[in-house]
Amino acid sequence: MNLLYFSFITCLFANSLSAQQVSITFQVDMTEEGANPAGVFIAGSFQGWTPGASQLVDDDGDGIFTHTAIVDANTTIQWKYLNGPSWDYAESVPPACGNPSDNNNRAFDVTDSDAVLDVVCYGSCQACGTTAITTEVTLTVLTENITVAVDGMFVAGTLNGWAGEAMVDNGDGSWSITKSLEATTYEFKFQNGVGGWEELTCGGNRSFSFIENDPAFSVTGCFGQCSETCVIDPDPADITFSIDASQISVDTAGVYLVGSFTSPAWQAGAILMSDSDGDGIYTVTTNVSGAADIQFKFNNGNPFVGGVADYTGEESADFINLGCGVDNGVGGSNRIHSRSGVSETLTTTCFNSCVDCALVQPVLVLTVDLCLATAAEVRLTGALWNWDLTVGPLATDNGDGTWSVTFDPAPTDDLDYLWIVDGIEENLLDDMMAGGSCAQV
Repeated sequence: MNLLYFSFITCLFANSLSAQQVSITFQVDMTEEGANPAGVFIAGSFQGWTPGASQLVDDDGDGIFTHTAIVDANTTIQWKYLNGPSWDYAESVPPACGNPSDNNNRAFDVTDSDAVLDVVCYGSCQACGTTAITTEVTLTVLTENITVAVDGMFVAGTLNGWAGEAMVDNGDGSWSITKSLEATTYEFKFQNGVGGWEELTCGGNRSFSFIENDPAFSVTGCFGQCSETCVIDPDPADITFSIDASQISVDTAGVYLVGSFTSPAWQAGAILMSDSDGDGIYTVTTNVSGAADIQFKFNNGNPFVGGVADYTGEESADFINLGCGVDNGVGGSNRIHSRSGVSETLTTTCFNSCVDCALVQPVLVLTVDLCLATAAEVRLTGALWNWDLTVGPLATDNGDGTWSVTFDPAPTDDLDYLWIVDGIEENLLDDMMAGGSCAQV
């Protein structure tokens, strides 16, 4: 069969669970920015990220605008201030108080009590009239293992909004840039030419952090490598890649190989694979040079149509947990291989897996939607656990109002179960009478 991953979603009606809510008062000082006559607004996770819907007021005319929102207790909220009724007027939040993994939004951990947030200057982490405390940080990239692009080396990260910023050639095989930064944690990568992103052998992004009043310091790394010195790359050599696509419906455009070693890298340099004997196993041999550790994925369909990257057919498995991948720095993972510098043939694995298709086990994911309610603990009960309300598996909070329990591999027998939310067992009879529905698994 083609489907190896099953997911069942249940909704618990809000009339059976109640969410505690509290009031949060936001305050922003517009005296330095100047308030837009059209109004000052806030948009955030607690109001659907709708610009122009939540206007702040300045009742006493002191330039400090406020807004009170009712939000769910014990949650994390994010937001930005807008000096106008649309996203065109959104503030630029400094990394020191913005969430770098989520568009540098402001964030606050809500408790079970009402709160009034400190006044901040628009687009700042401090009150107006104060000077941010900064530390000089020098970033240096070693380039002895690469040929530097004509336009030079760049750095991009949360320290500059992920916009490539030119570095200075030190004349000794290294390039540097010095930035005055506020204390927080920063993520970044080096670029060989504009857009020439490095792919780190250890996966993910580079990072550093410091606290206020720390002295100036330096961060040094070899391009594409996770050390402060460069390791000489292996000789160029042929590598044969193969993937078993017999468990999926292959796109009419075929199966492609994408990776850090193609030219250009990834989607723009995708390599078409072939299945000459029609057994569902696609192969391609290509000469690989450069870094020893290479990252790659297989793609069902053409990933670069009309000059635009298309990620819909790309493998999406968690290759880190499966044992054959690394963090890709953008919330996912890539396959990884350390090449030897001589011709080699990689082991054939199943599409979206690290093992042979014959070894892939079905996975069952049960998901419950709390329908706007909040909970501290969600778990299952059922015949498998003698209907005990305390011993069934705990669910994972997905962060979007849903909770899931994963069975890997999936049970081979029928599974009767109910959801337990904060010790309360769901009542399907009442929910069905209220208009809900449930399906047997």
